[in-house]
Amino acid sequence: MRKPWVLPNVITLMLSSGDSLWRRVILRLPFPKQFYFAITKGKNRDLSKVEILSELFSCGFNILALEEIDNKLYDIAQKVGGL
Repeated sequence: MRKPWVLPNVITLMLSSGDSLWRRVILRLPFPKQFYFAITKGKNRDLSKVEILSELFSCGFNILALEEIDNKLYDIAQKVGGL
């Protein structure tokens, strides 16, 4: 006898894997990246916590507070040094 809901789990796994592949691998290539940004105008981008923090650090910010609320990351940062 088949287990119920086996097929939806497989479909969910395929869709989430495809989404991850699209956002993390394919969009790093030149042509798909240009196509994607032409359509979306750069909105609704998925960024990891590491990507966000590394961008802030590379621009000369110190992180004063970091909190995740409703699956969104909020930070308080202070510019350090010149400019």
